[in-house]
Order: sequence, then structure tokens, then C-alpha cells
Amino acid sequence: MKIKNPQIKTIRNLKKYKEGVSKLIFKNIDAMLVPLSNVCEICTGKLDANAMKSHGQYKFFTCSKEDYLIDSYAFDCEALLISGNGEVGLTKYFKGKFNAYQRTYVLTNFKVNPIFIKSCIDLQVNSIIKKETNEGAMPYIKITTFDKIMIPKLSTENENRISELLIRLDNKLNKLNQISKLLYSIKKEFLNKMFI
Repeated sequence: MKIKNPQIKTIRNLKKYKEGVSKLIFKNIDAMLVPLSNVCEICTGKLDANAMKSHGQYKFFTCSKEDYLIDSYAFDCEALLISGNGEVGLTKYFKGKFNAYQRTYVLTNFKVNPIFIKSCIDLQVNSIIKKETNEGAMPYIKITTFDKIMIPKLSTENENRISELLIRLDNKLNKLNQISKLLYSIKKEFLNKMFI
């Protein structure tokens, strides 16, 4: 039996709203553009995906939507993590100790607000990947992809304003996702007890 989740439509609409707001903001920015590689350092993780540990102490980022755990860390910083294959272009923000899979790009040492950078990446990466991917080939990110992602040079104040707005929308989305998962599990449990 398929269980309907009414929160899904609300979440989908808020995602569309955030995307629309982001596009509108960046469409109206009149500023010099610089390549992403000019505003941060870019490297990859070094580990195989099998390095994860179910009860590890640190976050382990792979090219999956899920985050995993590991016993050792290679990074202790503020970072953006971008899936180079699998969930190609998926970008996450994290601050603290972590490790990363060899096809996960790790962006650090920011000269620009990282949340602002993340929003620029989110708006551009998928269309760049589509252009770079040969027909029929599996999509993936190359290091040269990052030279095609452009970041507007704004004042720190304007970067922070844009970032704060996007953080508020992300926080709202996260809360809605948590509520949705909770309601879904309650409904599923209730239906299971009804039909036992």
C-alpha cells in the first residue's frame, strides 16, 4: 500500500521558490565574475568508499545524498563538498572534522562567503555538467569544470545578506523534511497496526 505524504508538495514548492529567488538574485547582480577556483582551494578526498565505518566518530562524505561515518579525519575546516560522480553536482556545506571519498571535491580556504559560493554552484553546475557530458556517457565532474563556475565579486555585506536569506530558506526546508519523515513514519506505523 502506498502512503501519501502531503508535506512532499509543500517541500517541492519551497524548493522551487528557493531556486526562483536564487535565479532572480543572481540575474540582477551586475558585478565582475571570477572563476570558482579563484575564490577557494579545490582538492579531492583520498579514500575509497569502503573506508566508511558504521560507528565512526567523524563524517565521511561520498558521492551519495547520505552522509556516512569514519574513524579518522583528513580535514578540520569549513568546507563545501561536491559529488564528482554518483549524485553528480550535489553540494553540501560542513564545518568541522571530516573525511572524503576520492571522487568528492573538497572546497576550502574561502575568500568569499561559502554559502554564497554554494548558491552560485547550485545554479550553474548542472547545466555545465550537461554540456561537458558526451551523449550516452555517465555524467561526472572534472577539475576543469570548476573554472566554468563563475562567482560574482560583491561586497562582503551583500554576500552575507544573500547567504542569510538562502540559509533561512534551507533551514525551513530542513525542518519541513524532518516533519515529513516523522509524519510518514507515524502514519506507516499506525497503518501497520491497523492491518495486523
